[in-house]
Amino acid sequence: MFEFEFEKVKDVAIIAELIHNGSLIVDDIEDGSDLRREKPCIHKMFGVDIAINAGNAMYFLPMLLIRNNLKYSTKIKNELYKVFF
Repeated sequence: MFEFEFEKVKDVAIIAELIHNGSLIVDDIEDGSDLRREKPCIHKMFGVDIAINAGNAMYFLPMLLIRNNLKYSTKIKNELYKVFF
């Protein structure tokens, strides 16, 4: 249905994936979940404090990916920041 070149969007795709996984880590803590994808949740393996830090980092690390990407113009980076926030 949709045709595109993956190489052109992979830098942006990883941003969504990082944010999503960060939200899953935090959600598992909030819900008191034991398993995620049939494996122990991060907070069960490493503790709640580390899991919260990891989840929060995954929310904000994508900003570094945007900032440090040399192939995007300032205009495109600003648009990505708008979508991010």
